[in-house]
Amino acid sequence: RNVAASGVVGASVRRATPGVLGHATGAPYDRILVSADAGRLPDPLVDQLADGGVMVLPVQGRMTRVRRRGNDVEVEHHGAYRFVPLR
Repeated sequence: RNVAASGVVGASVRRATPGVLGHATGAPYDRILVSADAGRLPDPLVDQLADGGVMVLPVQGRMTRVRRRGNDVEVEHHGAYRFVPLR
């Protein structure tokens, strides 16, 4: 309800499925934001990025930006942070 009330077009919230990362049936996505620390870059989420898409997530305590350009994936790190673990 909050997303709908905000007037943001194209945004949605979905209940997570235990043991599944992301929502592959709705992919590809232009943007993915993960707010839990991953032990490593999660391939299932990288695979859900559209060409030109960007994902931001903490990986082993480092804020990470992932950009997909065709089959290439560019990874940049931007500082250290603490988040709950991604399971």
